[in-house]
Amino acid sequence: MHEQLRVYTVALAAEVKARAYWMFITHGLRLRWEGARHLDPVKRHIASGGSLVAISNHESIIDPGVVISLLQKALRGLIGTKIWLASSKFFPHLYDSLDHASTIAFTREIAMHRQEAMEDEARSMGAIAAANRVQMLPIVQSHRMREGKFKRLNVNINLASFDLLSATLREDRTVAGICPEGTRSLDGTLGEAQAGIQHVFRDKEVSDKTMILPLGLVGTRDIHRVDDGWRNPLAPVCAVFGPAFFYYDIRQDADTFHLLPKDLLMLRVARLLPSDKLGYYNQKQFLQYLSKEDNPTG
Repeated sequence: MHEQLRVYTVALAAEVKARAYWMFITHGLRLRWEGARHLDPVKRHIASGGSLVAISNHESIIDPGVVISLLQKALRGLIGTKIWLASSKFFPHLYDSLDHASTIAFTREIAMHRQEAMEDEARSMGAIAAANRVQMLPIVQSHRMREGKFKRLNVNINLASFDLLSATLREDRTVAGICPEGTRSLDGTLGEAQAGIQHVFRDKEVSDKTMILPLGLVGTRDIHRVDDGWRNPLAPVCAVFGPAFFYYDIRQDADTFHLLPKDLLMLRVARLLPSDKLGYYNQKQFLQYLSKEDNPTG
């Protein structure tokens, strides 16, 4: 009886926290968004049965909620399936389905995962996702892969999530959210994009059907930081939508500019941010691409 009460209390607390968090994101956030004109072709594309992947920079734990809220407001009534690729730290029980032998073999690694997992935030994120009918798929970040057989297990988890996302984009009218950096920025500048996002678009049907919408976020780090927790909930946030494009545009640019697709995807986001936010992409080869994009004839 006491255990049932404890479980109920924990679930209720998570629900209350999730509702308060979502109320803050949707009604309390001082949010300004720009680039609304870029949403018109996106709306036409989805209305005709297409899918969409929104990509953004990642500087705060509130970023997924901000992006989900923005997309639901901007694309009201058009979205079919909704998916968000989320860090494995939001899946405390990610390895619970392993057989007994695997659980014994990976005792230390699983214990480390559960120690690093953000259980309270996971409950709140899960409640928000459920309330908004968003399917969360786990992605094990590179610094959590570990070694040997456990690393291969995590690689397979990621591939399964990417494959499921690709299949859903292909078969349904899907809107998905991805932060290509894979983890929050420690200093608010862009980190290097991870290669996994390229796996999503290997299927030509998916790349032909799916538009990609870049979104630049500025100010969310002033509300919550990875190294300092909650700071100023009244800090202003700006979200900038860029022109949507298809993955074949990225492939063409990769051949022309001799850059990797993952970096070109991130550069589409970089164009929407202040120059002091470029971080990893404040390098000569990337700056040359950005300058040529801003001045195609120059």
